[in-house]
Amino acid sequence: MNLRFREMVVIALLAAGLIAVFNIGAAYAVSLKVWATGETIRSSDLNANFAALNAYTGTITDSRIDGNAQISHSKLKTPGLIPKAWVYVAIICTVSPCVKEESFGFGNINRTSTGKYTLNLSYGPKNTNFATLVTAKGNAGTNLYCMVTGQDGTSVLIECQNAAGTFTDAAFSVVVMDIDDP
Repeated sequence: MNLRFREMVVIALLAAGLIAVFNIGAAYAVSLKVWATGETIRSSDLNANFAALNAYTGTITDSRIDGNAQISHSKLKTPGLIPKAWVYVAIICTVSPCVKEESFGFGNINRTSTGKYTLNLSYGPKNTNFATLVTAKGNAGTNLYCMVTGQDGTSVLIECQNAAGTFTDAAFSVVVMDIDDP
């Protein structure tokens, strides 16, 4: 019998009664026969287990994903940009540091002058080729807008202006979209 290493480990674990479920790549589970102490191991049971392991090509659904599984974004069928950092500054920021209502992936947010802010990233992007979206928060008719004016591997620079083009302190939200984990 020519067995691969994986199959030999499964046989040993199954024979010892140590596993009831075998996680393939920690992404989904296949139910296998488990032997009780003293129970005879039959080739038909082993063959059925191997057939279940080798034939399993089911669609991965929430019910089949182990709660502790961590699937790398690069393993997804169509990798693209995913949210890596976001912040919501709900109160008009007039002093440093700005008050973050909600955030993830950002450290301090500093007001450098009227309408100009430096947002420090707390996650480490691989490079500076990430996408940043900023939106001004204002009341109807205020015509505020914010834009990204620079970014590097540690921070994002934004500027906020009113309809006349005058730098204006603002409340805003920012989302950084990036590729896989660094």
